[in-house]
Amino acid sequence: IIISSDTTIIDQDAFRGCSSLSKITFPENIESIGKTCFYECNPKVEIYGKIIPKNAFLECSTLQEIIISSDTTIIDQDAFRGCSSLTKVTIPDSVTIIKNNAFQECSKLPEIVIPSSITSIGDSAFLSCSSLKQITIPSSVNNLGQNVFRGCSSLTKVTIPNSVTIIKNNAFQECSNLPEIVIPSSITSIGDSAFLSCSSLKRIIIPPSVTSIGDDSFSNCKEISTDFKYTGSLQTYRIPVKGVYQIKAVGASGSGGNVYNTSYRSVGGKGAQIIGKFTLDKGDIIDIVVGGRGRMPNANNKDGASGGGGGGTFIFKRIKSITDNRYQFTKNQIHYETLLVAAGGSGAEDTAYVGHDSTGYDGEASNFKSPNNFTEYSTANCDPNSCSEGQILGITQFIKYDAKGCCYTRNNGYSYGGYGCGGSADDDCSYGGGWCRGSNEYQTTSWSLDVKAVGTNGANDGDGYAFIHIC
Repeated sequence: IIISSDTTIIDQDAFRGCSSLSKITFPENIESIGKTCFYECNPKVEIYGKIIPKNAFLECSTLQEIIISSDTTIIDQDAFRGCSSLTKVTIPDSVTIIKNNAFQECSKLPEIVIPSSITSIGDSAFLSCSSLKQITIPSSVNNLGQNVFRGCSSLTKVTIPNSVTIIKNNAFQECSNLPEIVIPSSITSIGDSAFLSCSSLKRIIIPPSVTSIGDDSFSNCKEISTDFKYTGSLQTYRIPVKGVYQIKAVGASGSGGNVYNTSYRSVGGKGAQIIGKFTLDKGDIIDIVVGGRGRMPNANNKDGASGGGGGGTFIFKRIKSITDNRYQFTKNQIHYETLLVAAGGSGAEDTAYVGHDSTGYDGEASNFKSPNNFTEYSTANCDPNSCSEGQILGITQFIKYDAKGCCYTRNNGYSYGGYGCGGSADDDCSYGGGWCRGSNEYQTTSWSLDVKAVGTNGANDGDGYAFIHIC
């Protein structure tokens, strides 16, 4: 059927029961289409015209497949709303706008490919598409409407591009099978109830670009947690919802020392683990230094270098002002409070040079420092290209050298301290990064602002890591 260009209104039930109708051409000037106009028509329909009009196939519950022609640019409001049997949609790359409620309550639609021509997806466009499993939003899209994917209870994967700057109210509310979401650094605001009752949401990354988080944005998301692996640079996390969080910090291991032309055994100490609980407010910014393991390529001489100290893992919260300089400090005009520090393991001695097996000290956490067991943090710092022998690096190294480890070389043997303030040394054990000296010489200890934290010595052989989980 080709609808003439002078037609502006199509009445209710006008083509109802036209079971062989499979091709429809709409003119641009259609103002109104009555409810169930195409009800009980052919289950597969090809649609032509620059605009698919408002209410065009509203509640056509027998419609199963639609093919939209390449001359279409706009899918108007409520165009396919309530098409409860629709399972396949082909949208061409000529379409630029999907308007409000366009596919709302298409409850059997399992997938849809949004072409890179789309710039705007309107309010409630895919509301209650309860069979929709995954959606990739192309980088051409700069507007996502309110309620856009609300109630998409089968949705397991969403990709949000950097072209979007706001996640509006209720956008992903009740997406109850969505396990994770990565918020791009372009986002500045997350609206009210944006992820409300996403009950399977376990992992979310909120960048520091987000300056506003609306009411109930993550309410009833009781499994939220985020893990942080070693990257060699500072990582940042914004707290999505007020609550009590369990934070685990694990330091990195040190390395063995030089064993050139010997059979001696040389092993670095393991990193410590510490777990504490903290009450955090929505929007709090947490900065994380995840320690990297120490390294030591063998020298070409028995007089080489010691193993590199493992980096400590540091958990800092940004604060408005300094009230207790025992564990608060300022770096680059940002005030920090130290929540946790998990000590790195020490590097072993220059084993070939000292002439015996050598094992570095494990990072200590069983006797961690806290406001109730206080010792000042080490104020030592060292140029990353220098030897830090005999020094424990930590907070001050973070302030001055961004938590970089130190490096020492002799006879092509390199003692590399891991990121996270790992130390280096010539002959003796090198210290792991951390709070201050531990119970033994060449051992570094941990810190917790939570005096009831649980610490474990030598819990990790490898790079450090961290984990934040809402209780």
